Amino acid sequence: MADAQLDTGSLPDVCPPYWPVYTDNVTWPATFVLLPGHLWTQFGDADVVRDHYAAMQRWVEYMAGFLRDDLMPRDTYGDWGVPPEGPGLAHAQDPGRMTHPVLLGTATFAHCLARLADYADRLGRPEEGRGYRERAERLKVALNARFLDPARGLYDNGSQTSSLLPLAYGLVPEESRSRVVAHWVRQITDGANGHLGTGVVGGQWLLRTLTAQGRVDLAYRIASNRTYPSWGYMIEQGATTLWELWNGDTASPAVSAGNHVMLAGDLVLWMYEDLAGLRADPARPGFQHLVMKPHPVGDLTYVQATHRSPYGWIRSTWRAEWPAQGASGLRAGVAANAVGAGPVRFAWDIELPPNTTATLHVPAAGQQTVTESGRPASEAPGLTLQGRQPDRVVFEAVAGRYTFEVNGVKH
Repeated sequence: MADAQLDTGSLPDVCPPYWPVYTDNVTWPATFVLLPGHLWTQFGDADVVRDHYAAMQRWVEYMAGFLRDDLMPRDTYGDWGVPPEGPGLAHAQDPGRMTHPVLLGTATFAHCLARLADYADRLGRPEEGRGYRERAERLKVALNARFLDPARGLYDNGSQTSSLLPLAYGLVPEESRSRVVAHWVRQITDGANGHLGTGVVGGQWLLRTLTAQGRVDLAYRIASNRTYPSWGYMIEQGATTLWELWNGDTASPAVSAGNHVMLAGDLVLWMYEDLAGLRADPARPGFQHLVMKPHPVGDLTYVQATHRSPYGWIRSTWRAEWPAQGASGLRAGVAANAVGAGPVRFAWDIELPPNTTATLHVPAAGQQTVTESGRPASEAPGLTLQGRQPDRVVFEAVAGRYTFEVNGVKH
């Protein structure tokens, strides 16, 4: 990407620039700013950020020249791949499914400024960090003044992505957040019958943001759907790779690639970070410290995940038993995605490699008891009790292996 950058600071829409398309679009070239932070968090290697910080600054300053009243109008492709309303359509024609380009551009650019501020702080450039953070705040104010209806909790036309991006990027005023979440959930449950309505831009944050807003049940429903539009629908139609379009079986092959992994959105990250609970802590990157918070949900009875970190293998395996669970492993008479329907028994095995630590959020509530290797977890070697939350018991853990069991009726 740095090699493809022009002297002006402009970046191509596609890289390497086999097609030299420089439309000065924000949403796709934003990868240049966002990717180094992911690499730092996952691997603890600051070199990518350090080596390309000046080039990232050059792109941000160049794109800032397009701002009008602290709004960014530069979006070329919209939320590419939104599920269309008809099987033969490549792209949605219904305005209610589309997200305003200025909303997409402003939210994305504000997020880039916030990430650059974080890099500046971590590289010992606090003055630059403050400057980028102040600019990001101005875009936040302008975005909400232009698009947010606070009484209805509605951004612009209310498309799924128009609510999702401000929530994912922390741009929603605190006093409006609950209403924005409520509207977004209704758009999914009522407007889309429990299905996603996002393309490649909104899909990057869909499942993790639902989970962060307390609706892991809805994230699980979307992830496990088998009817259109969904990943399961692709599988049902015989797909062995991800299509470019949700209706890639019926849209013209000329506009729908057959191997387009970006339509996976955040599905894989959500499985690792939220279902299994393997999440690196950006403050201590490279999995030196983990924040482990698994989410038992739906009719899932078993999750296993492993990750080879710079320190060695990390493992998380859990099993859950649900109320009124039959021999088949599925709950009888209980909605598979009911909010707050927690397991009556939860077993969690963890392995942390040498020289790592973790904050463990063990799912437990009410009168449920938490043990580790058969003893009270608060007395187990290697664990320090940090406190209780409404549905969790939190421990700090040093490297080692742990076997938790949570038993009792959830209240």
